[in-house]
Amino acid sequence: MKKNWTETHETNPNFKRIAINGTHLEVGNTEYPSYCIDELSRILPSELHYFALITHEVEFPTRIDYYRKLWKAYGDVLPFQDSILSREYVDQAGHTTFYGVMEFKANIASHIFDIISQFPEALVFGDERALDALDIPSIFRQHEADPAITNGQHPIQFRFLDAGFEACLYVVISDMSKVKAINFRKMGELESNGFLIPTDGSVMIASMYLEENQCIIKSDTRQAIRNLDFIPEVWQCIRLDEDALLLWVCPFVMDNEEKNIIIIKNSLAKFAFWGDGLEGIERVGDDFWLLFHEEATTDTTSNEGLAVIEKNGTRRFPLHQTASGLIFDGTAIAYDSEAKEIWLFQYSWEGKNQCICIEPSGSVQRIINCGYSPVTATITNNIIWSCNHKNVIRHDVIQETVNQFAITDESGKEIEVQHCYAFDGKIAVVSKENIVYLFQTDNIHSKG
Repeated sequence: MKKNWTETHETNPNFKRIAINGTHLEVGNTEYPSYCIDELSRILPSELHYFALITHEVEFPTRIDYYRKLWKAYGDVLPFQDSILSREYVDQAGHTTFYGVMEFKANIASHIFDIISQFPEALVFGDERALDALDIPSIFRQHEADPAITNGQHPIQFRFLDAGFEACLYVVISDMSKVKAINFRKMGELESNGFLIPTDGSVMIASMYLEENQCIIKSDTRQAIRNLDFIPEVWQCIRLDEDALLLWVCPFVMDNEEKNIIIIKNSLAKFAFWGDGLEGIERVGDDFWLLFHEEATTDTTSNEGLAVIEKNGTRRFPLHQTASGLIFDGTAIAYDSEAKEIWLFQYSWEGKNQCICIEPSGSVQRIINCGYSPVTATITNNIIWSCNHKNVIRHDVIQETVNQFAITDESGKEIEVQHCYAFDGKIAVVSKENIVYLFQTDNIHSKG
């Protein structure tokens, strides 16, 4: 049996996933590091720049920490002699984190392996842009929000898993040279207590405020909501009919019970709790399908990662027994109303980002190693449109092609996305400046 070997998987024409494996590390396999470096030297595209995002978190920083910051703190372990260093940044959301990016200019393969093996949680990647063109705070925020590999986030990205007796260096390569831009149409500004209401042809911007201890929802009309005397933080809104909304909200406590669902009908609010660890809600007929991530509570998901709330409020677990345990770390869910199919998206640490097609009966139709894991998705005419805060992804499930598009406004300026929502063949994004933009998939306008 080989102690070191390389596996290559081309999940589609746009993505290639390479696993550089080593085993018997605990009993003298000393050749694995040099094997990885040799393989990286063979694999790395020469036209890219290679970087590492380095972070240093301090719970209670002293004046010495603020003096040392990042580069002085790691002066003995980082390859400064072969690198260019960015300025040092400070993030104080929670613990104080000093961070910056270094670009490798020589001995690149060796330094990539050294960094990724010493700092397994570091973001090591390649990009067409040079160091001075990177938006480092944005890269840091995206990595903090989702430290896992997200295919297409960069042209090439690395991750290292070490179990002691065996290890694997994952390399994910995406064809970024073909990425185009989709121009989103500006819809307006979202207020601090606002949310988006899907409509048949667009999206409606709504806001909330309190008046005489009653929540008021203001959109194209003004609606006073009975039984709701506070302003919830709305994560998603589903329009049930002309006078009914479902709001998935930040959990709150009412009468000593946790709630995260508000259903408003005829201006009256009712409350429910649909479980911890929710990642997506999709309406399928009169039912609501719930997708959970891997840390969801087992009493609400039965370890299946998927549940259905029926019209009468009954909870059931739809997966056929032969598919038990298939859904383990969901990221998004979408319903194809024409084909009557539910599409589930999930992430795994092995990089096998999957989309899974199931029937309403719970039987699995297809499992595709699609190479991406979106946070929201919609499907129409056998094409999945999804978003991962960085790109819009178009997946033709018939032709088996996956294409990515940068998210830009009507002038072609890239939008720094804070939230994104896909519904009924449309994608709405909210920028860091709280501006709402909309893209309708049946009216695509892109540029190279």
